[in-house]
Amino acid sequence: MDKSYIEELKTGITQLQSELAHQQTAIAVARDEGDTKEYTKLMSTFLATQRQYLKFCSELEELGGE
Repeated sequence: MDKSYIEELKTGITQLQSELAHQQTAIAVARDEGDTKEYTKLMSTFLATQRQYLKFCSELEELGGE
């Protein structure tokens, strides 16, 4: 597989890790404040981001890039 594609996957994974960390902090704040509407919205976004992160990790593993 093209090495540049593997590097792009790695970059995407790093960016998603950062986004997931940020979202986890925001979720904790919403939970602590009892803002269920915001918490639900953030969890939905978090799960979609996590799904993409896992997809990228799986693809990278299949390509032997890790």
